[in-house]
Parts: sequence; structure tokens; C-alpha cells
Amino acid sequence: MKKTLSIILTVCLMLSVFSAGIFSIPASAATSGTTGDCTWVLDGTVVTISGNGAMDYSKFPWGNEVTKAIIKEGVTKIGGYAFYECRNLTSVTIPDSVTSIGSWAFYNCAGLTNITISDSTTSIGSYAFSGCSNLTSVTIPESITSIGYAAFSGCGNLTLTIDEDNAYAINYAKTNGINYQTTQILRKLAFKGAALSLHHNLAINYKVDKALFETVGYTNPYVVFELDGKRTTVKSYYVEDDRYVFTFDNIAPNKMNDTISATLYATYNGVEYSSAVKEYSVAAYCYNILAKYSANEYAELRTLLVDLLHYGAQAQTYTKHNTDNLVNSNLTDAQLAWGTAQDPTLTTSLNTTYNTVENPIITWKGAGLNLKDSVAMRFKFLAEDISGLSLRITSDVGEWNFNQDKFVLQDGVYYLEFEGLNAGQMSEKVYLTMHKDGVAVSNTVCYSIESYAHNKQNSADTTLANLVKAMMKYGNSANAYVTDDSTDDNNDFVIKDPEADDFTNSYPVKR
Repeated sequence: MKKTLSIILTVCLMLSVFSAGIFSIPASAATSGTTGDCTWVLDGTVVTISGNGAMDYSKFPWGNEVTKAIIKEGVTKIGGYAFYECRNLTSVTIPDSVTSIGSWAFYNCAGLTNITISDSTTSIGSYAFSGCSNLTSVTIPESITSIGYAAFSGCGNLTLTIDEDNAYAINYAKTNGINYQTTQILRKLAFKGAALSLHHNLAINYKVDKALFETVGYTNPYVVFELDGKRTTVKSYYVEDDRYVFTFDNIAPNKMNDTISATLYATYNGVEYSSAVKEYSVAAYCYNILAKYSANEYAELRTLLVDLLHYGAQAQTYTKHNTDNLVNSNLTDAQLAWGTAQDPTLTTSLNTTYNTVENPIITWKGAGLNLKDSVAMRFKFLAEDISGLSLRITSDVGEWNFNQDKFVLQDGVYYLEFEGLNAGQMSEKVYLTMHKDGVAVSNTVCYSIESYAHNKQNSADTTLANLVKAMMKYGNSANAYVTDDSTDDNNDFVIKDPEADDFTNSYPVKR
């Protein structure tokens, strides 16, 4: 009798579990946490998931009472069972960074009515949308190459809108008896990657798939950048392999942590479209590369990036810019150990009479740096008349000539800023000679960026002393890292991802 009663109780318990749903759970008591490589925040019944990477499989710590899910750009995978039986879920934002949707991810989400899947997504797991009884529309782009078993079972009101070139998805719909329609889905405008240039200041090179213009047919591309409220439109680009590259430059070292917003615009059949805003920064690039390449074989790259972040933090301190959020504050103990510990031994190459001429008609008054740009040198001179004067600057890496239009008069002294060297050339000696009608009319001056740092390394202004020492550590590590293909035709020093320079896509909307 006791054995029979035990069996009955067990069966009743099993039935009660199944009737409630195997994975049904009460509303979460927690309001924030992590899931895989991502973090989540629950505000009432709205959950926001952000990060760079995949969500966990079979983890739903926010409970299943959510009504809205906002998945931020950077999340690459929606984990299996992520919103299992969230029956009250009526709205979900899926960014273009998502490449896969896990099995059972939206199982029995009866409140969902439509889903748009971006053209960066390649796979949809088994039972991913099964039981979404009110789902009427799902857009399937050409990028989808894998749809799991019964992914849309129990969706009796559903019509799939499939890209006309996606034969796989069309066949899947036919085989599984799912209503569908085909259409030409315009491929979306998107940034595909980035690289960092270290010239006299910093620049981010935003990369766009060339096929958008040469195959799809978009025309008149341009990018609008915004930094600290200032908008800059860049229409020029250069071609690098299969990418168009738009450069946002003149990023001061103290602004490595500041967010740059970028939007790509282009025209298709007379209508202008735009990508979603891509928010990025020099810091984001550095931290992403550091996280990706922690192995010892990338030691020089690691050192360069850590030294760069330290330099940025010292520039923030020196200029008193956003000092409560220093750019190096998120470095881990392990990453801190990759940076240059020893202060550099600095020398000066300053020589105001490297070569001399009889009766020079100009007098050199000084040399220094524009610290907003770090490697932009400023030279000052006196002259009664600058008509016909031209300045020739030579070094082992190049030669530059500047006519009188480049000379700026300030407080009775002329000056010129020279931006010809990159971050790895701070110890490079440059030689300045003023000419008139092709004849040298000044003594030749020898100088270097390191000469300025040597002069200021023991300054009573400790923020300046710390800045120039951090600058030279960064310059020395840049010089150690430089390779044959790391400088371009403009002598810009470019840091590229050793394997691929991709970052996540952005979503375009009609403007």
C-alpha cells in the first residue's frame, strides 16, 4: 500500500511539473547579473542585455515575466532557452551583432507578433520560435544558412518573408509547410571593421564592405562622425582590399575614452539610407584587441596598447579632461604588467647651429610640442619679411617643404607646426633650414620629439613630467612594434587586428 501511494504521489508530482512547464520559473528576485560574456539589467519587466560576446545557453536569470527585451549591439548570440515561455514578451530588439539564435530561445513567447532577423545572423536553432502562436511575420535574410528542427512549429499565423536569393530558407519553408513570401531584401549599410592610426595624433579608420557599392548598387557614400558635440562629415575614402575606408582623425590623446558616434549614409535608387549609429572609441579598440590577443606571441602589441592607454590617462590628467574616468582605469593586473615599467632614458638632439650660413636673415626662437597632438612639433622664428621664404625639413624618413602661407604670426613671432612624424618616430631627428629662392638663409636646426621630453622630464609641473615620460614609453613601444606593413603611404602608423579587423554590423534605417 505504501509503495502504491508513493508511486501515485510521484506521478502527481511529475504531472504538476509538466503542467507548469519544465523550465517555467517565477519572476527573478535579482535585478542585474551576467549571462555568458554579457550583463543584464531588469527594470520592472524590461530586461536589457549588453556586452561583447555570447549569452549563456539555458540561462534565464531575469525570470520569465519580462514584457520587453532590449539586446544591445555587441551581443553575438542569443542563448538557448534565453526567453523560454516568456509568454508576456511582446517586444524584442535583436541587433545586427547577433550571428545566431539558440535553440528554444523564444519558445512559447505567445506575445510576440513579428521578428526581423538581421543579415549578420546565419543560424536559427531548433524550436527557437516554436509555440509563438501570435507570431505573424518573421523576416529571413539571405545570410541565414541554418534553421533547426521545428524552429517555427506551432506558429499557425506565421508568414515568413524570405530574401528571394535564399534558396535554403525557401526550401525549408516548403518542406515544413510554412507560409512564406519572397522579396528582394536590400542589403543593409553597415560598418565592418576598424583600425587605429597613430600619426601626430590618433585616428580610427572605419571600414565598409566594398560590395555594398560595387555589387548591391549604393552610391554617394559618406560618414558623419560626432565627438563632444561636434559633427564632422567625411566624404573621402580609400580602397583597401575589399573595403572602403573612411578615416576620422585628429583625436587628441586626452580623448581616447570619449565616445565617437559614426553613421554611414548612401543612396539607393534615389533614396538615402543610413546605418544605425556606431559608437566607438580609441579605448574600446585597445581593450578589444588586448582581450583578444593575450598570448605572449603578441607581447609587443600588448605593450604598445597598454602604454598608449597610460599615455592617454596622463594626457587627461595634464589637461584636466574627464579625470574621473581615466582611460587606463579598466586595465587588469595582468594587462598592467604588459606595460613598460621602466622610465625611458632620454637624450636631446637639439643643435641650433647644426649647419651655419653667413648673415642669416631669420633667427630661430624656439622649438616645442603641441601637447594636444603629442607628436606635432612647433618651431618659432623671427623674420623681418617672410616673402619668398620656404622651410625645408629633412630626416631619415622623409622630406617636407612649407611655403610662407604655412607660417603663422603670433605676438611678433612666426611659428609653424610640423606633423610629419608618426608615434614610432619620436626619437627621429629632423633638420630645419629656411630657404629663399632656393638658397639657405638660416642656420640649420636639429631637433626631435625626444629632445622636448628630455627637457621636461624633471619639470616642477609633475603632470607635465609624467606626461612626457608616458609619451616616450608609448613612442618607444610603437617603434618596437613597427613592421614593414604597419605604415602607409602617408607615414601613418596603423595598428590592425592581427587576424581580422571586423567588428559588428550596424542596422540601417530609411532616413
